[in-house]
Amino acid sequence: MRAGLVKAKTPEEIEIEKKLLEIEQKRQRVAMLGQEIEELKQALGRFQVEYNARVGRLYVELDKLELLIQEHRLRIQLIVDERKVRIQEIEDEVKRRFTARWQETRQTERETSGASEAYERQKAEPKLDEETAQELKRLYRELAKRFHPDLAETEEERQENSEIMAEINQAYAQKDLDKLRKIAEREGERLCSVPGETLAEKLARLTQESHRLDSVIQRLQGELEELKRSPTGEMMQKVEKAREDGQDILAGLAKDLEQQIKRKREELGGLVQRYTDLVAQQG
Repeated sequence: MRAGLVKAKTPEEIEIEKKLLEIEQKRQRVAMLGQEIEELKQALGRFQVEYNARVGRLYVELDKLELLIQEHRLRIQLIVDERKVRIQEIEDEVKRRFTARWQETRQTERETSGASEAYERQKAEPKLDEETAQELKRLYRELAKRFHPDLAETEEERQENSEIMAEINQAYAQKDLDKLRKIAEREGERLCSVPGETLAEKLARLTQESHRLDSVIQRLQGELEELKRSPTGEMMQKVEKAREDGQDILAGLAKDLEQQIKRKREELGGLVQRYTDLVAQQG
């Protein structure tokens, strides 16, 4: 009795198999890029906290001193060069010229306030063991491959994925492996098929999807590079490279800023005294 013959695959079926493998690889690439972007964003956020705590607050103090110095220079100029003697008139002019700059400085001050406390909390965060860390990464990539918004084929699916992905990113940032597992169990697998689709139609659809994923990958690569080239990203890379060489750039920068602050305070003190003397002379 002859064994059953295995039906040979058509050229379209072979091409479809290739496209499915190609698409799976590209979806994996999208997931990995998404993970790199998320991890870099988290690293930049942590670095910003450290930067604000160690040097950001000093820059704010230096900016405030510089504004006070410029204000007193203006007050002195108004008395000496423009012969203004009424205090209210002088203060009105100072306010007119410096209000906007003070608003910017105070906004920066608000952004850096509490940085020291946040930095201490950040340093106290427990470290994950290697096995948990690797499982966290693996599960994140798997979920990103299924729910990254750029992998959605419809706007409705994209919106739904965006909500789920936000939840995934939050759990990943919090290093909450249990929450990632619960999301995976809750959402399950999503299977996409088109009823009644011919082989030619399926191949055309898969080819289009492969091209779309190329665009997604290119965009994500651009986003990743943009983060790396941002001012914070470049500073973080510089600081990390110096640490590998046993240097602490932020400590050196903080020391330099403290010296500048000391000199500015002395300069301000001299200007305050001169202005006080001028006002007394006018009186």
